[in-house]
Amino acid sequence: MNKGMNVADFVEEVKRRELSKVDYLVSSNAMYMDSEGKNLIFRNRGQERFGVNDLAHQQIASHYGIPMNYYRKMQNDKPELLSLNVNRWAEKKDEKRFIRTLDGRIRAFLSDRFKPYDNMSVMTALESILPSIGNSLAVKSSNLSDNRLYIQIVNQRLEAEVAKGDVVQAGIVISNSEVGLGRFIIEKMIYRLVCLNGAISGQLIGKTHLGKRITGEDGIAWKSDTIEMDMKSFNLQIRDVIHDVLSQETFNKLLLTAKTAKDAAIPATSIEPLIEEVTKRYQFGDDSKGSILASMIDGGDLSRWGLVNAVTAQAHNIEDYDRSVDYQRAGGELLEMPNNKWELLMKGEK
Repeated sequence: MNKGMNVADFVEEVKRRELSKVDYLVSSNAMYMDSEGKNLIFRNRGQERFGVNDLAHQQIASHYGIPMNYYRKMQNDKPELLSLNVNRWAEKKDEKRFIRTLDGRIRAFLSDRFKPYDNMSVMTALESILPSIGNSLAVKSSNLSDNRLYIQIVNQRLEAEVAKGDVVQAGIVISNSEVGLGRFIIEKMIYRLVCLNGAISGQLIGKTHLGKRITGEDGIAWKSDTIEMDMKSFNLQIRDVIHDVLSQETFNKLLLTAKTAKDAAIPATSIEPLIEEVTKRYQFGDDSKGSILASMIDGGDLSRWGLVNAVTAQAHNIEDYDRSVDYQRAGGELLEMPNNKWELLMKGEK
């Protein structure tokens, strides 16, 4: 898997962002884009000016129905035209937007129904939950980008062999987005020690960042103590899910699935067509076919389990952490795919 950030740096950056972030509830007609197409200005805050990150630009374009290619063209060639377009549509919409800022820049342009479950809340919940499992937990990978948080954890006490010398451990993957790019979710993972690959499968719990509309005057929204009170019951659900997935019973079920996949041989003549079908299904691109095939041959395992590991092995070589997780999730889906769907995949059918 992609190792991501050093754990200490990861934790420190989560804490730093918590102190630096500020959220605003702003009427669309109380803000406007400057003539350079680079900043949003809040009239109701004394003409305070904020730079705009790339994701927020994408969200602005989407919200006002401006095609992204045209938006980019205006950004590059006619920023004053971009400003004219954005400001015109903002004036016509009598609505409030939930604006998330970090380090003085707008990082997300969201609905007033967006309900944050922020990364610091995730970390606080884990700090209270994980010690109850014991000292056998280890963080294998963590990452914090502008858009998402990931933590991949294994329980080293839950360990067994799929085949002689092929040792796996139970794990979980926790992910979250503070900027509207996905729910908070916990997924189960089977972690393979021989090549340090993790196959992610089965979303166990998720929370959508939506709630009732934020009411009140324009200004700073969603104070942290309000969020914490709202999330207490959800944190109890998180606790129960983590305890369940890192239990012996759940691990035994996943281990049996892996052993069954190990026994599911793939005819040599079917390997390349199957890999081609997998790359199409998961939109990996043609360049990944050769590397998945090479990983499978190097592993010497022409079985369904061998294919799973060949797919997840690609996560080692991808700099984009989100994309590396896509490979891990694809491996997990192939591992737990029902037999009838697996047979269709083998035949190249949907």
